[in-house]
Amino acid sequence: MQNVMPNAKTRTMRRRLLRKYLIIFCFFMLVMKHTEAQTSVYFSFPDSIASWKVSWSEEGCFSSSIPASEYIYSISGDTILGTNTYKKINRSVSLCGLCCTPPFTPPLNGYMGAFREDTVQKKVYFFYTTDTIEKLIYDFNLVVGDTVVANFSGCCGFPTITSIDSILIGSNYRKKFNVDGGSYSYIEGIGGSWGFIEQLVTFESGSSLICFSENYQTLFPDTTSTCFIITSASKDLKGSETFKLYPNPTNQFTTLEFTNPTQQNCTLRLYDLRGQVVRTINNITTDQIGIERQSFASGLYFFQLRTDRQIIANGKLIIE
Repeated sequence: MQNVMPNAKTRTMRRRLLRKYLIIFCFFMLVMKHTEAQTSVYFSFPDSIASWKVSWSEEGCFSSSIPASEYIYSISGDTILGTNTYKKINRSVSLCGLCCTPPFTPPLNGYMGAFREDTVQKKVYFFYTTDTIEKLIYDFNLVVGDTVVANFSGCCGFPTITSIDSILIGSNYRKKFNVDGGSYSYIEGIGGSWGFIEQLVTFESGSSLICFSENYQTLFPDTTSTCFIITSASKDLKGSETFKLYPNPTNQFTTLEFTNPTQQNCTLRLYDLRGQVVRTINNITTDQIGIERQSFASGLYFFQLRTDRQIIANGKLIIE
């Protein structure tokens, strides 16, 4: 048989097709390399300004149709227990249905215990107020098939790691350990989808991490959500009381007066009872600001006035 050589047009088309596949392959390899590089970096837990908002429900709350309670955990300084330095964790109530509460002996508000992190071993330990020794609560060295640490086993067995992948947090990828077929997961530097120090499974009860923020920036579930609520029990949100809000209660308009001798640039945020921002007023450089009711429903709101460095004032606003 006579060999038929491809003509110049066919050879050109083949070269173009090969070049196209090479470009796609190289792009895919670059993406894979970038992802691996990011997830190979260990992201530690925060050590100063951070908050975890957690929802907790019990069987009694479900049957009564009252919303689950919500709690905020925040770092409130250092403490030394034994020979190790820990970060203290305080809890405050942000929403209280039947005041469903995680099964901890301490009261609803106040000091819950303290955590420390071994960044070399990639392990996190917690010292509950009712404990005499610390407990391992997160182990980021586990592999698929390993059992989740006993502290989070709850009542109903010992869940295992079923897969490990990565998740984009802010501008970086972090390792995410999927538990029990993906029903739950925990993330480097954040903690579990069921909460920060809660148990993974508890009979006729359950918890979930609503959001996490660090340095006043929401990182989970995304960077656009608000993960903040003003509570009277939150130590780091007390701010200054050198302000006046009048009239309060109000039905149309109220004025907030405060001390601002250096005319700092301030931002005022109003929050509803679920901690969602309902109004933001930026670039305030005077010592007073008017707040109009507009379309606000009657009820209780919280306000926070702050610069980029400190809280100037916070409190409650009642709209009738």
